[in-house]
Amino acid sequence: MMRSLKPVVAALAVALFCASTVLAADLSTPRKAALAFATALTSGDAAGARAACDIKNENQGKVIDAFAGMMASFRELSASARAKFGDAAGDLGGEMSAGDLIKKAADADEKIDGDNATLSGKEDDDPLRLVKVGGKWKVVVPEEMASDEMIKSLPAMTAMGNAARETAREIGDGKYKTVDEAKQALGIKMMTAMMGAAAATQPAE
Repeated sequence: MMRSLKPVVAALAVALFCASTVLAADLSTPRKAALAFATALTSGDAAGARAACDIKNENQGKVIDAFAGMMASFRELSASARAKFGDAAGDLGGEMSAGDLIKKAADADEKIDGDNATLSGKEDDDPLRLVKVGGKWKVVVPEEMASDEMIKSLPAMTAMGNAARETAREIGDGKYKTVDEAKQALGIKMMTAMMGAAAATQPAE
């Protein structure tokens, strides 16, 4: 009986940890809210990313979930590549690394106007917008993130994340002797994944 309860206890522990992480997010200032969002997003914590956003509809939430999943996959790829190849790994998986996004939020110029705020870098044409909701600052999710085109792209994002995670696992298993071999394999997987996702969204004839 006790043995059968172990998986349930473990699941509850994970759920409680995730819940406490979301509750602990500091949304007291626009910059802290942006940092909470960036940290959650790049670590694959979809619930934490949602908690730091002013989500108006479920489509926006689905996009946040997809981005979090994909970025976590690329972060796993980057870690696997660096563990195997060291500095030679270069930017393999780095497009979705946490460092740049978090640093951008930390270094951005913060401007507050009542219950609205923006964070922008020196070269940002489109600053990050935030709004104060219930005493907490939340990242404003652009309306285009809930567009039909964006929703249609979700399967492709999921497929790309799966390709990155599979490549990370293969690197760890020693399948690739060089970074170039891993990059070539990732490219092929990504192309196959995107083509498959695109075909799946085409209307049946």
